[in-house]
Amino acid sequence: MGSKRGAVLGLSGREGRIDLRWARERRGAEGVLARASGLLPVDRALLESVLEDGRSVASVAALMGEPAWRVRRRVHRLLDRIGSALFAFVAVRGGAMPADQRRVAMACFVEGRTIREAARVLGLSFHRARTLALTTRLECEAFERARRVVDRERLGCALAGDPDGGVAA
Repeated sequence: MGSKRGAVLGLSGREGRIDLRWARERRGAEGVLARASGLLPVDRALLESVLEDGRSVASVAALMGEPAWRVRRRVHRLLDRIGSALFAFVAVRGGAMPADQRRVAMACFVEGRTIREAARVLGLSFHRARTLALTTRLECEAFERARRVVDRERLGCALAGDPDGGVAA
């Protein structure tokens, strides 16, 4: 089973791990940075310094005064978040959500805040923020299920000889 990080960057890594030095040389890094616009500024700056500026994780860690393993783990977690279905769902469909749900979804699934942090920052109760985050998760799962059904139907039509995938011209 491959890593989400590899899928995000269009890379295949050994045992699900990618080499960040190789990743920054790939065109996929540009797409990652484009999707990273909703991240907190400090997280975006970290990804930019590693993927765009070409700095090694060790040199970035030295500048931050952190151990290299901690910064590397943070970069990998950021890449995992950017590659998640929830991140994409909120980025694409967030505008159609009610205001409070959109704010909680952005805080939790894009910025990476905990539900408790999001509730405090947004001035909501913990229970309300948790309910809105759960609603977003359920909507994302329903959307993914529906997308898989449509993909299977199109594949079935294509195998049956319908080049339009069941879509009328």
